[in-house]
Amino acid sequence: MSVPGMIYIVKDAAIHVYIYGDAIAVARDTDHLDSATVTPSGTNVNWPMPPSLVTANNLAAIVLTRNAETRRRIREALTNDGNGNSEP
Repeated sequence: MSVPGMIYIVKDAAIHVYIYGDAIAVARDTDHLDSATVTPSGTNVNWPMPPSLVTANNLAAIVLTRNAETRRRIREALTNDGNGNSEP
């Protein structure tokens, strides 16, 4: 990622959070990532747990967890607009 990130530990997950200037900058960094490994094509990152990518407006997050319910709840929290609506 082209911006510095922060790592948050929540329950049984690690969340790598990156805040960008705008959604275009997020797309520039995330569009080329392999959706299964959340790594640039042709590279290998040994994530300690299964990764999933979450993007919302100017935020990109890599969620590492083995728990599907935790993953779902984090995705929902990061993509919810505060009115119960989620970004795609």
